[in-house]
Amino acid sequence: MKYLVPGDPVSGLDGGWHYLNWPHKTLPSPFPMDIQLLVSSGPLTMAPGDTQEVEIAILMAVGEDYLDSITKLRETAVQTHQYFGNEIPTNIKNTNLKSPVDFRLFQNFPNPFNPSTRIEFTMPITEYVLIEVYNIIGQKVRTLIDQKMQAGNHAVEFNAPNLASGIYFYQIQAGQFQDVKKMILIK
Repeated sequence: MKYLVPGDPVSGLDGGWHYLNWPHKTLPSPFPMDIQLLVSSGPLTMAPGDTQEVEIAILMAVGEDYLDSITKLRETAVQTHQYFGNEIPTNIKNTNLKSPVDFRLFQNFPNPFNPSTRIEFTMPITEYVLIEVYNIIGQKVRTLIDQKMQAGNHAVEFNAPNLASGIYFYQIQAGQFQDVKKMILIK
C-alpha cells in the first residue's frame, strides 16, 4: 500500500511519495506486491441543480521498479493525450444538456452580496415569468423579469448599488409555480 504526500515521486523534491510494502502490520495483504491508487480530480464546483459531464481516464503501467513504473506511466499519459488529441477535456464546463424536470428557484449567490448577486431558476415548460424584489416591509423595489420564457435553466443578475443595506426578498411566479427566497445586501 502506498501513501501519497505532495511532491515529485521521481526527484523526491518537496517530500516525494512515501510508501510501505506489504505485509502491513494491521491490514491483510491482498497481493504479494505494492499496490497504488492515485485519483486526481477537480476542482469541480456545482450549485444545487447543476449537471456536469465528467470524463475519467484510468492509466496503468508496470516497470522494473518503482521509478521505472512512474516513468512508464508518464509515457502512457503522453501517448494517450496524443492519441485522443483535444478530445481529452482539460476544463469541465456545465453543459446544461438535461432539461429541468420541475420548477425551482435557487438561493442567490453570493449571499450576502454587495452590490450584485445572481439568481438562478429552472422551468420544465415554457411559461410567463415574473421575478420581483421586495424590501423587508413588502414594498416592491425592482422587477427583474416580466416576460414569457422557454423551458430550461435561467439566471438573472440583481444589481443594487442604490439600495440600503438590509434584508430583501425575491419572488418568482411562473404559471402555477410560486416561491420566495431571502437575500441580504451588506454595504
